[in-house]
Amino acid sequence: MPRRPRTALTRSAAIFGSYVGAAAVAATLPFWGLPGDQLTTALGIVVLAGFWCGQQLVRYHGALQVGGVFLAALLIIPTGLATHATMLARCGDQVTTVVTPDHLHTLDAIPQPLQRDGPDSTLGDQVDIVVDPDGRVPPKTAGEAAAATPLWITAGVGLVLTFALSVAGGRSRGSGRAPRKGPLGLWWSGH
Repeated sequence: MPRRPRTALTRSAAIFGSYVGAAAVAATLPFWGLPGDQLTTALGIVVLAGFWCGQQLVRYHGALQVGGVFLAALLIIPTGLATHATMLARCGDQVTTVVTPDHLHTLDAIPQPLQRDGPDSTLGDQVDIVVDPDGRVPPKTAGEAAAATPLWITAGVGLVLTFALSVAGGRSRGSGRAPRKGPLGLWWSGH
């Protein structure tokens, strides 16, 4: 039987630690080479995994749990996106490309094609993109690569709010009781 945190401080630390650990995983996701939609999906899965890990350790009030998922998303998703943008802003090369039916073409070699089928680009448009010359992260448009600072600010706000919610969750009424066992022997928390 797993040993769960018993004091308000250790319960708060367990809640906060599960989300900070998930944010650390999110920071590595851009290096996996996932395209934009798959990266967003993976970040969502990391949010849920952080929530699930916290649920296995601590039972706390349901409204705080729901709030925790949203605040953790405010921490985790911008962390993953900001890491990608920061990597390109610091190490990337800006290249002008032309939009074609399949992807962007340029005279320089792009390690990974950047799909552009959105409403903001049409065939024949020239688009500035930032590519990592070593191919560690997929390319982004110049505007997306420049958005690192607001993303890091959002992640910082998410960190502070997640910390506050973790303290409230660790101190909430009923947070020290053992959760019920649910399907597959996993702990199921709720009131």
